[in-house]
Amino acid sequence: SSTSEQTKTEVYAALRSKIFISGILFFAAISFLFEGLAIPKTPISWIGIIYTSIFATVIAFTLQLKYQGFTKPYKAALIYSAEPIFGHLSALILLGEVLSLKAYIGAFLIMLAIISHDGKIKQSALLSSG
Repeated sequence: SSTSEQTKTEVYAALRSKIFISGILFFAAISFLFEGLAIPKTPISWIGIIYTSIFATVIAFTLQLKYQGFTKPYKAALIYSAEPIFGHLSALILLGEVLSLKAYIGAFLIMLAIISHDGKIKQSALLSSG
């Protein structure tokens, strides 16, 4: 059974790798067709690309996959729903980016929905356990 699970895990890992590489190739081709090839010319551009590749992609997704199993599915969904808001807060703090009033109202509505949904789930869990 252990060997069977290990084989299944290896098959899934290979499949994920193939999907990932296929996605890269597909979007690279589409991007090249519509935008042409643009290679960054300044060191600061390369630093930005490397930084984003390592921290925002590799490390973030690795940690997400590693620890996502330790939380309940609805909590993970709530966190993902709030991701654009956390992204904007980071941009606001680090870059001073300010959105329109409509965008802030939208962010408020998203947070309100997340908080109200979380409260309904907690209330439902309390009712079912009692």
